[in-house]
Amino acid sequence: MSEAHRRPLAGALAPVREALRHALAGALAIAVALWLGAFSLAQASSERVALPALERTAAALTQLDALVELHAQTLQEAADSGATALLPPGFPIRDAAVPARAVVRDGRVDLALLRDTLRRNAARLLYERGADAFTPPDGDGGLRSTGLLRALLRMAGSGTHELALALSWLLGAVAATLAAALLAVTPGPRRLRALGRALLGAAAIVFAAALVARAALALGSADEGDTLFAEALAIAQGLLTLPLRDALWVALAGAALTLPAARGERLIRS
Repeated sequence: MSEAHRRPLAGALAPVREALRHALAGALAIAVALWLGAFSLAQASSERVALPALERTAAALTQLDALVELHAQTLQEAADSGATALLPPGFPIRDAAVPARAVVRDGRVDLALLRDTLRRNAARLLYERGADAFTPPDGDGGLRSTGLLRALLRMAGSGTHELALALSWLLGAVAATLAAALLAVTPGPRRLRALGRALLGAAAIVFAAALVARAALALGSADEGDTLFAEALAIAQGLLTLPLRDALWVALAGAALTLPAARGERLIRS
């Protein structure tokens, strides 16, 4: 095809290419935002993050501190009688029982150590089993009092972690493919700016979603005496800092690509 024929064809295809670039940039922003969500969920449900949150959840659900103080004498009598495992009466996660030899010091039950060990054991069981850790399952854990705690138990579990990891890998591959396609259809000087803008768009989506979620939680109504809801709210608010932090890093990466590219384009035009 001669040069005279190529120019009109290129001019006719220019709007199509521009539309394709915009479509790819938008799809990339959405894919990166979804990847950020899956990655943040994988972080929130990892043992390093989830277990401390579940320790707080277990203590709030079971009123562990009050139970240990209330039954201190009963626990001491059980240890004196040779019991191999200690568990406060009424504690609903029975498999969290602590070996007596681990918390008895000079013939006395170390109540602080017992509380800490019970909290860790309960958190581990909640991480692995969810609401089924309660005996009977979901029977005495207080989960009926707030759907927020139920949601936290579902989210901060090992099953959720595995699913979130798989999704993050899949969405990461999709985002990488879209990024490669965007770079391929964008003229050289504009490539980095197009990629940076897509990253900034993804960060803006995640920022907006996380802030809306935090605002919705803050507006949640609860009685002043509803300590369960207040504790669940504090845990959820803390976990929502993860997507905000991750989105900040993506926004910084987007800005690092966009600003130098825009400056370079201005220099080329001048």
